[in-house]
Amino acid sequence: MEFPTIIDNNTEVTQLVTVLNRFLFPYSERISVAVGYFYYSGFDLIAPGLLKNDRFQDLDSLPTDMIRIIMSPRTDRETSLLLKAGMEIESQIQTVIRKLESDIAGRDLTHIVFFLELLKRKILHVRLYTEDFFHAKAYLTEVSLPNGTHFHSIVGSSNFSESGFTDNRELNLTNSDNLHYDHLMDWFQKLWNSSTVELNDSLIEIADAEKNSRSKGFPTSIGLSPFELYLFLIRHYLGELTKERLESTDLLAEFQQVGAENVLGKLEILGGAIVSDSVGLGKTFTAAEVIRRFREKGERVLIVAPPTLIPQWKETLETFFNIPESDFVQFLSQGKLSQESQDHIQVLKNGKEFSLIVVDEAHRARNRETLLYQNLRKLQPQDVSQHSSILLLTATPFNNSIRDLQNLVGLCTTDAKLYAAGFSPNAFDKFHEKIKSLKSKKNVSSLNSDVEFQKSIQEIRNLLNGIMLLRMRSSIKKIIKILPLRVKH
Repeated sequence: MEFPTIIDNNTEVTQLVTVLNRFLFPYSERISVAVGYFYYSGFDLIAPGLLKNDRFQDLDSLPTDMIRIIMSPRTDRETSLLLKAGMEIESQIQTVIRKLESDIAGRDLTHIVFFLELLKRKILHVRLYTEDFFHAKAYLTEVSLPNGTHFHSIVGSSNFSESGFTDNRELNLTNSDNLHYDHLMDWFQKLWNSSTVELNDSLIEIADAEKNSRSKGFPTSIGLSPFELYLFLIRHYLGELTKERLESTDLLAEFQQVGAENVLGKLEILGGAIVSDSVGLGKTFTAAEVIRRFREKGERVLIVAPPTLIPQWKETLETFFNIPESDFVQFLSQGKLSQESQDHIQVLKNGKEFSLIVVDEAHRARNRETLLYQNLRKLQPQDVSQHSSILLLTATPFNNSIRDLQNLVGLCTTDAKLYAAGFSPNAFDKFHEKIKSLKSKKNVSSLNSDVEFQKSIQEIRNLLNGIMLLRMRSSIKKIIKILPLRVKH
């Protein structure tokens, strides 16, 4: 097999992962990567190539920064302007970390430990580019072979991800010219030395959490903590928390109890909520507690989920919450809902409206042009006063554009309820109009000083804080350290 000139993922031979793992990484002395999107799934695929490299048999002998990666927050150009103009760098980091937390879950444990060791020893160094919208993809390697040192560059369209390495139809060109490599290394070095922030510590925390979660069981609660007493007193005087319900919350972690109370408050005020806790924080259990509250009032609940998750939902509700499938709790796959006509949707409701509709993996409905989005809207009664409460669950509420968030907000509440709660639902439109206006005038640099634009950013923040529950494992870990001891392993 010869080193290809074009890498397009069209065949196994021309897959980027094949080229990296067969020709480059087993012999590399230095690796420099600059990409728009970095996913752990990409590292999971190239780890075998690195492990074939004799140099990695003794990690203590390897130099720091042997592998350098520059990445960008996954945003479109408009959202990058929002980040740059109004959001702190920490917010960009948190966005990236949440995606990586989701991507690393369930991956090969050996590779996760390897990834962790490379980060801790600073053999692998990852930085986040924060200056502007970053769309470049370049893989630069210095390869040592018996016949000498060779310099290879791959520039094209593939991001550092499973799909970019294997599935997507890409176009990447290879080059082995030393002068060409030198020019690209100069370009890379300038990026590395400016407008980048460290990510290693955050990545170590993610990898550590995933590794530890494989070896420890889920903690179970015992007794009554001060925190539970606090919840009891609040709900007791509000007349909603019974002794039986308090006992039944023993299976929930404290942050899940807080999450359920938070969501119930949002549903009461806005008629909708978005739970975007990162992977591993038990969005299903938080939502299940909300479902239980609705069922205790005799109200109907519909759960819309990918077909592969429905058995897990049924088991969780019946085993831990004593809620079996019935006429009051129904399940519907997202694929089936996408294919349903208006008549079939009416048959599903059977003349009765659902008080609560829970949508798992709700990011699949963030495009309002899809049938899934449109049919979810059709599940709502025509009488706005009788609208169902909508609970959306997703660890990735937006993908490329801030419009993803706008669409999800529009799916679970109404402008009238947002206005009544003191929020500005037109903040998204004002943001987009201002971006469009300034781009047409080629005056984007004025965003920082544009009062209306900055106001729309703050209004979007306030609205999202009001409707979203968004917590990270790293944050919960810090909180748990200061909560009263109430768990055992």
